[in-house]
Amino acid sequence: MIVDALSVSEQKGYYGPYQIAQAKVAAYLKGSSRWPVGSVLKVEAEEMVPGKRYMVLPHEDTYGEPDRYADESEIDPYRCGVQEDTPEVRRELEQGFAQNDNLRGPELR
Repeated sequence: MIVDALSVSEQKGYYGPYQIAQAKVAAYLKGSSRWPVGSVLKVEAEEMVPGKRYMVLPHEDTYGEPDRYADESEIDPYRCGVQEDTPEVRRELEQGFAQNDNLRGPELR
């Protein structure tokens, strides 16, 4: 999913400090999720900067599934990857999606 980082705060955790970004869902590159466009989520990820756009790649086993231990609007760090939304990164991801899309014909495999 594509998100806009709204704010970042540091939290104290069992293993030390970590960052939580408030991020607004802007779009989806593939599929859909339980969070509609416009939802504000908490994303535990290092080095997110308010005002920048990111691609959040939740772990496939939990994408769209609530975490029974966490807030409904929270994505934990071990469940996602975060990349800055640049044309190069987006192109690379879209090429990977095309190769892993079982709904397309064999001409793209």
